[in-house]
Amino acid sequence: MPGRWALFAILISLTLSILPGCQPSPVSQKPATPPSCSQLAAAVSAEEKRLHRLLNQHRNTHGLPAVRLSKSLTSVARSHVRNLQAHPPKGACNLHSWSTHGPWSSCCYTADHAQARCMWHKPRELTPYSAVGYEIAAAYWGGQGEGIDAPKALRSLQGSAAHNAVMLNQGQWKSHPWSSVGVGIHGNYAVVWFGENSDPCGNF
Repeated sequence: MPGRWALFAILISLTLSILPGCQPSPVSQKPATPPSCSQLAAAVSAEEKRLHRLLNQHRNTHGLPAVRLSKSLTSVARSHVRNLQAHPPKGACNLHSWSTHGPWSSCCYTADHAQARCMWHKPRELTPYSAVGYEIAAAYWGGQGEGIDAPKALRSLQGSAAHNAVMLNQGQWKSHPWSSVGVGIHGNYAVVWFGENSDPCGNF
């Protein structure tokens, strides 16, 4: 296994205005009907709560309001980290990719963002949240194979100017005030999803 801190994989999407003509390629699996609000996860893990708390503390230190922990976006985030852990992306496919092993549209998300809508539309595929979602993601393998935790995830995201801009609504993200956020941590992966709309399913 790679040495401690030897491997961080951190990826981010671009805004709709940057990729106005992006079209998704055919997918190998038709999404299932989204579950109702009552079918979403009833709780989050202690580490996921910790990441949400650290994220809001980071925003607060920059004079920004806290973002509520969305049930829908957290459900998407938790589904994605489990899918990443069970079926890691290979080759040119990055951490925004979704495998064929699940009730969603699968895609190989590449650096050119040609599959951006595969990510943007995951909330509406998997939950009653119908607005666009934006994801930032990180992966970590320690010297003994240990996985990622909330502090490691936040530090890695803070260390990337692009990811930090999403968390702090800077640059191109200044016009995207976040009303909802979802977090997922599992094994070697952590993801955070952001949305501009409130969650019809409520918050944790």
